[in-house]
Amino acid sequence: MKIANSRAALPAALTTSIDKPGDQFPGWPKTIALQDNYGRTAVAHLPTVEVKGIQDPVIQVINETDKEIVYTLRIRGNSLRPRVFANTPHTVKIQDAATGKTKTLKDVKPASGKLTVRF
Repeated sequence: MKIANSRAALPAALTTSIDKPGDQFPGWPKTIALQDNYGRTAVAHLPTVEVKGIQDPVIQVINETDKEIVYTLRIRGNSLRPRVFANTPHTVKIQDAATGKTKTLKDVKPASGKLTVRF
């Protein structure tokens, strides 16, 4: 799963009166996966969450030990293997961004395999 984020960079010396798309720095814009921009290294992975009935859901991962939100992502497609930063149970919330309807999976432990959620 890749979530792209593009940024254009223009040389500071350009003025708005002469800006043109070809005036960007060589190699720009760069496209990176959004998760590559997150500097933490995963300790483990939860089972793959496969969502049926909706596309591009919002997935939130919560550490059940300290109740902290680990991250919230809107994914492209319908599956994600959540990476986590502690070998503890987690809550995974899946939301249909169009309707706000949410499904919650509790006590999800790091493991392989797949969890299917139907909307």
